[in-house]
Amino acid sequence: MTPVPEPASARDRILENYSSERGFHIFTAAELAGIYRALGIDPKSAHRLIFETEGLSHHGQAEMLRLFEAAGISSAHLVLDAGCGNGGPTRLLAKTKACRIQAFDLNPVQIARAEECDRLEGVEALIELSVQDVHRLAYPDEMFDRVIHNETSCHWELKGAAFRELFRVLKPGGVMAFHDWARGDAGGLDDAGGDFPGTYAPGIWFQTTPAETTRLLREAGFEVLLDEDTTEAVDVGMRARLKELELSSACLAWFPEEYYRRSLRYFRTMIATHYTYLRYRRFLVKRQ
Repeated sequence: MTPVPEPASARDRILENYSSERGFHIFTAAELAGIYRALGIDPKSAHRLIFETEGLSHHGQAEMLRLFEAAGISSAHLVLDAGCGNGGPTRLLAKTKACRIQAFDLNPVQIARAEECDRLEGVEALIELSVQDVHRLAYPDEMFDRVIHNETSCHWELKGAAFRELFRVLKPGGVMAFHDWARGDAGGLDDAGGDFPGTYAPGIWFQTTPAETTRLLREAGFEVLLDEDTTEAVDVGMRARLKELELSSACLAWFPEEYYRRSLRYFRTMIATHYTYLRYRRFLVKRQ
């Protein structure tokens, strides 16, 4: 009798989603270098189009800089970037704050991309990368001055356990700042219809309401200093980025047409989920 395979776990689904070409393209450093040459942009700079081309972040560069300012990050700090993906926010932090950063992600494919891009953008000396699971971190207690994460906690199946681990590795008096994908007014992204199915793998979403997230943070030991809805800012920013892409005839000179069309579809599809199945939050919390 042929054995029945075990159903894929959430971890497996997340790894598959961010290792494959689904609704978006994950650029290599070589592709990005060509794009930046065509645009006349120095990859070592903090030009807005670098962050908004290479990353999967719905919060644009201006919103990321607000997050860093809210966290009070300085060059003297050792910062943890939890679930860094291909490292766009990590590199922006290194360029703008010149701090030392430890960054990890569950996915070795993303970490390999991050390593290449760190070298392209000249920040590799400030960033140390590793493959880890946020639910079981290898760092010692009270190691970091600051913790950040951007749009990744929506994938944490055991969010309370993850918050407890991040509390453990943060120094007393340290703060954690992050952007979250929260549940929308009618549910989460697994409930979204329209063109959304196929953009991401199903079953990778563990979105919570702001009240649920606040409860889990407090249970982990954090004091919640800020819980801010950023949905309108992200929606306006993504619509502006879509319009910029639609109106730029120069895009096809540096952006392969398949990726260009895929990017247009991604922005339009995700914008359609806003408010109903996806809201955005900014949190700032402190370990006493």
